[in-house]
Amino acid sequence: MHKLAEDGSSYLGIQEGKEGMVDFLDTMFQELRGRCGSAFEEAQLEGCQDSLQAKNAIKCAEDNSRTAKMHALKFLLPYITADRCKKVGEYFESTQLWETSFPKHAQNQVNSCNEL
Repeated sequence: MHKLAEDGSSYLGIQEGKEGMVDFLDTMFQELRGRCGSAFEEAQLEGCQDSLQAKNAIKCAEDNSRTAKMHALKFLLPYITADRCKKVGEYFESTQLWETSFPKHAQNQVNSCNEL
């Protein structure tokens, strides 16, 4: 989560509050794991490289991200201003997160899943 938080804070130009971002992301992804765990497990069971299964897992995460974000928001509240709120909201709906940052960091998990 630290690398993903670093990418997000760099993209947004917000350097303070990284630990809040890590806690936010960790809480959000724990909730997504609860909602989408079976989709991620299917991707792993298919040898970790099945693109259809990976796409299904990412689609589930995208579909459930709004609810997960709301539950994890408490970690970011001390750092939020109107401008930052807008930036963070745009980031969490952006292709930068879902098509670049998240897949890049998720790929690290995919690359190591055969070692589990």
